[in-house]
Amino acid sequence: MLDLLCQSVDAVLDRNDPLYLSPAHLATIKSLEIRLRNVEQRYTGILDVDPYRTHVAELYRLGILIYLYRVGRGEPGNCAVVEELVEQSFALLNNMEFCLRPWPLFVIALEAHTDDLRKTVLTVLEGSLKNRPLGSMQLLNRMIRDAWVQQDLHPGEIDPLRLYSAVISHNRIPPSFT
Repeated sequence: MLDLLCQSVDAVLDRNDPLYLSPAHLATIKSLEIRLRNVEQRYTGILDVDPYRTHVAELYRLGILIYLYRVGRGEPGNCAVVEELVEQSFALLNNMEFCLRPWPLFVIALEAHTDDLRKTVLTVLEGSLKNRPLGSMQLLNRMIRDAWVQQDLHPGEIDPLRLYSAVISHNRIPPSFT
């Protein structure tokens, strides 16, 4: 899954890049989407099935897909595919007390445009901060809130690539999303 995440981040091109949304660029994104839609969680039988790890793996999968559509392709938030992925993500978050993996939580949080969805993120974030009060979770808390402020102040929808860049580059030290 982390390999697919790295490939997805590498597949995002700046909006003024001449290859942005070229046939080769779209083929790369489509290939990643297909792989992510067909990936399966398998259990070795050595360890018991851990619902938390299963949920986190699914959050990564959904987060990467959202990232590819929103940041990679530049799809609007009201795109039917994006809406479905966001709905699945929040259904999963509603069943989690915490998430100690900042990256998928960050991606999903940036799709929280209603008070109810933001409340869900804040509830999971609060539980996460209880489990890991310092470091990456504290930074994630600030970054999510900064992103929401930017979204609320921007008339209409802000380009996700621009939002990610602004929020992440605002930090002196780049965040560790691991």
